[in-house]
Amino acid sequence: MICAGTVRALTYLLFTLTEEEAEWLVQCGLSEEFVGYLLSAGSDLFKGVDIWIVDEGRVVFPYEPLMRVQGPTIPVQMLETYALNAVNFSTLVATKAARMRYAAGERAVLLEFGMRRAHDLSHLVAARCAMIGGLDASSNTYASRIYGTQPRGSVMHSQIQRYDDELEAFRTLYQCALDKDRVTLLLDTYDAIQGAYNAVKVAEEMRRDGHELYAVRLDSGDLASLSRRVRSILTEAGFPNVKIILSGDLNEERIEQLVQAGADFDILGLGTELVTCAGQPALPGVYKMTATSDPNTGQAVGRIKLSNDPAKSTLPGAHQVYRFYSSDGMMQRDVIGLDPDDADLAESGGEPLLRQVVKDGEILLPPLSPSERLMEAKKRAAEDLRRLPKQYLALKGAPKFPVVLSKRTMELRESLARELEASPHCAGQQIPDWDES
Repeated sequence: MICAGTVRALTYLLFTLTEEEAEWLVQCGLSEEFVGYLLSAGSDLFKGVDIWIVDEGRVVFPYEPLMRVQGPTIPVQMLETYALNAVNFSTLVATKAARMRYAAGERAVLLEFGMRRAHDLSHLVAARCAMIGGLDASSNTYASRIYGTQPRGSVMHSQIQRYDDELEAFRTLYQCALDKDRVTLLLDTYDAIQGAYNAVKVAEEMRRDGHELYAVRLDSGDLASLSRRVRSILTEAGFPNVKIILSGDLNEERIEQLVQAGADFDILGLGTELVTCAGQPALPGVYKMTATSDPNTGQAVGRIKLSNDPAKSTLPGAHQVYRFYSSDGMMQRDVIGLDPDDADLAESGGEPLLRQVVKDGEILLPPLSPSERLMEAKKRAAEDLRRLPKQYLALKGAPKFPVVLSKRTMELRESLARELEASPHCAGQQIPDWDES
């Protein structure tokens, strides 16, 4: 997976309660004492909270913590829902985008086209995280403005249909274009092949005026076959450099099929399947207590949740993820260790993935612009994916990347599990084995 959303999760620490909101909470049934506490705390509500995160863009694997939150019970529990909302969807979109990039290869330009199919305001997060995962730009002008990227898109079928004649529509699009060397013509409103011949006529007129047709787009039909035929028509007419854009509910499997079928394309427009994360529309990330403070000694005491479903069981203790690399710089394995008990893993070459970004309620991140933060995350993702051995990138049938527990983590887990197994709370339930495959 590509980690994303961990920085956005921190914005909840800027939360302060207003008088009007406090009155409403009391009306909803919360005690005046509790609401009064929230109100009086003001901007100090999260004082005492420390947070570690995995940087956006890093490659991560199942069971690895993406955030670690320590502090007083109330603010730490208040953060739960927003943190999950921010991290789960963002990571899912970034991961989906990375899979699409892998299927398309590095040569193709990938554009995010998903706003009209996104779930309400999720289009903003989806556009950003799609670019973190490997897409080049978005057609979403609002998101592009916020994140400082250049919007890129195409024309709608209605812009062709409003004219009685397709050729007239193409000519009008060219004549109205401010940048006459960036004109894109949509071919499949009626008949894609006839559309290609009409595009050639307009391209010839543009060349006489000193301009070149930039691209044509296919949005339906047998895209592999049509793209090859359109390329042949354009090339034979003297326009081999016109770019071909393919779109239409593309996902990583369809992209892979297009590549294998010899589809001829330069650009892909990716929408519905990307922003809705079709195939897995939710990431089941959780926010669980793994340790608490002994009221007498102040020492951390591990906490574990058991379940017959291994995915529902948790690891006790404060964790750090250490990444090890082979001699050629490729990722070799991750170790989930205890922090600070397993600090020796860093001394032996393990790269700590979690870094502290909040101390005593204060966010420590440098004041980057949204664009700078996006580009940093995008660069991290590209670098991490480059260092991930190819067998783990396969869209289907990929082996599990080795994620193992440190000796101390395993001992703490087994010790707490044995205590619980012997207690009346568990009724004989046994701890599931840790899968280190």
